[in-house]
Amino acid sequence: MFPLALTGFERFMQVDDREFHPMTFVLELDFAGTLQKKHFEDAVSQALQRHMLFQSRIEIGRHDLPSWIPDPTLPPTISFGEFDDPIECPESEQFDNGKEAGVRIYVRQGDNKVRVTFYFDHKCTDGVGAHVFCGDLLAFYTNAVEGKEVATLIETNPGLLKTRQQRQLAYGGISLASRPNWYAWGYAFRFLGIGCQKLLARHKFEGHQRRSRFGILTRSLDVEEHKLLRDAAIRHGVTVNDIMLAELFMAFCEWNQRVGRLSRRKFKILMPSNLRRRGDDEMPAANMTTYNFIARRPKECRDRVALVKSIRQDTNEIKNGATGVRFLEAAAKGFVYKSLIPMLLSKGSTLSTSVISNVGDPTRRYTSRIPRKGGDLLCGDLVLERIAGSPPLRPNTRLSLAISTYRRKFSVSIRSDPYLYDEADNNEIMAILMDGLRWWLKTD
Repeated sequence: MFPLALTGFERFMQVDDREFHPMTFVLELDFAGTLQKKHFEDAVSQALQRHMLFQSRIEIGRHDLPSWIPDPTLPPTISFGEFDDPIECPESEQFDNGKEAGVRIYVRQGDNKVRVTFYFDHKCTDGVGAHVFCGDLLAFYTNAVEGKEVATLIETNPGLLKTRQQRQLAYGGISLASRPNWYAWGYAFRFLGIGCQKLLARHKFEGHQRRSRFGILTRSLDVEEHKLLRDAAIRHGVTVNDIMLAELFMAFCEWNQRVGRLSRRKFKILMPSNLRRRGDDEMPAANMTTYNFIARRPKECRDRVALVKSIRQDTNEIKNGATGVRFLEAAAKGFVYKSLIPMLLSKGSTLSTSVISNVGDPTRRYTSRIPRKGGDLLCGDLVLERIAGSPPLRPNTRLSLAISTYRRKFSVSIRSDPYLYDEADNNEIMAILMDGLRWWLKTD
């Protein structure tokens, strides 16, 4: 199976990886209890054996293409400390695929509380694959602590990695040989070459002043509020995700008016979507994701109800698969000319105003089965209480959001560009979003 050529999406991640804005993402898992270090380290090792792209180098392989080469000696970073100890990246915030595994793990413990922060290289996997990896790790840890097989893991099929790109394209009814290259390149120029309105900033910090890159802020609607939000979505014939997208556009308008000037240019949201289908559960962690874009001008964001209904039309089209798969086609064919995608990404244009990822209940993405009690995941001596995260931040995509619904709560996590926004900015942006969501709870 190896060398295994990088897909177009993985090469896109490779080109888009920058020193100060690396193509990386973060997951935070909060537990009640005390973590046992040795069992945890063993669980990490076992999970990495199942997901080999984390321990693979990128080298030039067949047909002069960048390829994955397995190297089980690549070490993962596992850092242990007190709960309030900062997370540092002295080795650089970019991953070096020739020297380290594609995941770093930071364990911070306090009095009966543990936070495990996972820092992933997006070239290796997407968010769903990362959650699968976390589920496997927690299953191995659970069994080690319990001393018996109380958590179950499915058998993985590494052979599925060979056809990961073809499987995604086939879902959207596209074959790379079925259409001329110019069709895909036209899409690439449209979405990569044409910018959009940026989220404005009050500050510009020097490198030594910036906030921690792992500064994720999370707020939640409780169980009853979440139910009211779902009820509101049903009344209007939309989904909770549609409402979230509408409120994000509304927040862009509100924030830019507060900070500076609201222009007439479109705002654009990048929304990853998972293309895994039946039979893909056995695939090791990988990128099985594509990008979708939804854009609106400020003048289209004056009426919440009208806005969310128009967004529903876009998200319905996205669900049929073909829309997002066009991005994968463009990424694959864009590298026929080696300079095309790098040129488009180096223009300094704004790919999107923000990126938002909605994985629902992340524990439902786990292919491992771990005991539960009252909806809580029981991982040996740990009880999973909260899940947060953040997609990557590009230079001009200054805000990233992740939505989750663990324990029936609706949680929103945001991470802003640490060179442009401070903690007060994060709190203000979050307040605008949460106030907008709660507006729907009061409507009939």
